[in-house]
Amino acid sequence: AITVGVTVRYPDLLPPPKPGDGSHAEVETPALTGDAESVAAGFRRHADAGADHIIVALEPTTPTALARLTDALVRYRADRES
Repeated sequence: AITVGVTVRYPDLLPPPKPGDGSHAEVETPALTGDAESVAAGFRRHADAGADHIIVALEPTTPTALARLTDALVRYRADRES
């Protein structure tokens, strides 16, 4: 089985960076972003490339971000079942 780690980032939910402190590492780490369909499409690309499992690092880890991720997962799973 192939497992991949993926960052899902919702930049609009991140607190504003503090000048000069390197907050968010200037957000250079590759990540899936966007609406639920965009994130679901990213999951599909990984699955189509052979990934069996995806481990998600969610940024930020807030209830709102988790709700958005849940919506993306529901869309991804619905597509996989059809």
